[in-house]
Amino acid sequence: MNILETMKEENTPGLSIAYFESGELKWTKCFGVLENGTIKKVSSNSIFHACSMTKMLTAICVLKLHQDNLINIFTDINQYLNSWKFPYNKLIMNKEVTIADLLAHQGGVIDPYGSFKPVIDGNTPKNIEILRGLTVYNNQEVHANYVPQTKFEYSDAGYAVLEMLVEDVSGKSYSEFIEETIFTPLELKNTFLWINDNKQINLCAVGHDSVGKIVQGKRAIYPNIGGASVWTTPTNFSMIILDLLKSLSNNSGIMLKQETVKLMFIPYGCVDFAGLGVFVGVYNEKPYFFSQGWGVGMQCKAFTFINEQTGAVVMMNSEPGKEQSQSIVGMVLRDILDIN
Repeated sequence: MNILETMKEENTPGLSIAYFESGELKWTKCFGVLENGTIKKVSSNSIFHACSMTKMLTAICVLKLHQDNLINIFTDINQYLNSWKFPYNKLIMNKEVTIADLLAHQGGVIDPYGSFKPVIDGNTPKNIEILRGLTVYNNQEVHANYVPQTKFEYSDAGYAVLEMLVEDVSGKSYSEFIEETIFTPLELKNTFLWINDNKQINLCAVGHDSVGKIVQGKRAIYPNIGGASVWTTPTNFSMIILDLLKSLSNNSGIMLKQETVKLMFIPYGCVDFAGLGVFVGVYNEKPYFFSQGWGVGMQCKAFTFINEQTGAVVMMNSEPGKEQSQSIVGMVLRDILDIN
C-alpha cells in the first residue's frame, strides 16, 4: 500500500501509526502535516483526538473500581450513584440496569437524535446537566428505552452515566481519577483530557473535513468527557493496550490485574461483538479486540490480536465521511496486520 498516494486520494492531511508485536512496540510511522497550508509535519509526538476511543479508558477506570471492591459491575448501578439516579420505568420491565450493561452499550439507553455534538461556545456543560437533559447536547434526561441486554444500542449517554459513577464512587473528578489510574502510572506524556489541559496545543493536529478543509474552530471539543475527551498519540494509546496485554499474559501490567482485564474481552449480553468498553471478535481463529473513534475532523482505530499481543493504532486528522472499515484508517490496519 502506498500510504502517501492514498492520503492524497482521500484528502487526508496527516496520519500517524504505531505498530506493536509480541507485546512490544516495534515502530511508528508518520505522514503529512498537522494542518493543511502549513509545514508542521506529523511526528510520533503529534497528538490526535481519540474521540470515542476515550470509552475504552473510561471502562478501565470503572473496572479499577470493581477490582478494588468499591463496586460490582454486575449489580444495579443505582446502588452506587449518589449525585443522580438512573430513572427506572415500565419499559425495562423491572430489570436492573447494571454497570456492565452500560459498559457494553446494552443498558436500555438510546441517545436522542442529534445529541452529543461538539460544544458550541467553548463552555463544556457539567455532566449532571447532561444526565438531567438540561443542555442542547442531550435534551432528555437519560433513561431506559428497552429492556437491558435485549439489544445493542451504542450510547454516549450511557457513558455519561459511567463518568458520574467514577466520580461518585471515587470521590474525585473524572479527570483526577483517569490521571492517577492511567496517565500517570504509564507515564503518558502526550495524553490528556482537553477540558483541563491543552497546553500542548502546538503538538495537536487540526481537524479537516472530507475534502481537506479545516473544520470550524480547528478542533472539535465534545461535551461528554467520559466518552470523547481524550487526546493522545498512537504510541501512547499503544502503551495502554500493551499494559492490558501484560496483565492478561502474566499479570505484570500496572493498571489492572489479569482477572479484571479478562472481563473486558469476553462477549457480553445479547451480542457476540460487545466487550466491556471495546469490541471483540475472532479472525482466522485468533481473538481480537478493537476501539475506534470518529468525530468532526478526526478518525482513529486501534486493533489488537489478543493472544499474539500484536496490533496497531492509526490516527488521522481527517473526517472521511465513511466509517473506519472503509476509510484509509481501515486500509492501513488491514495492510499492516494482514487482514483481508
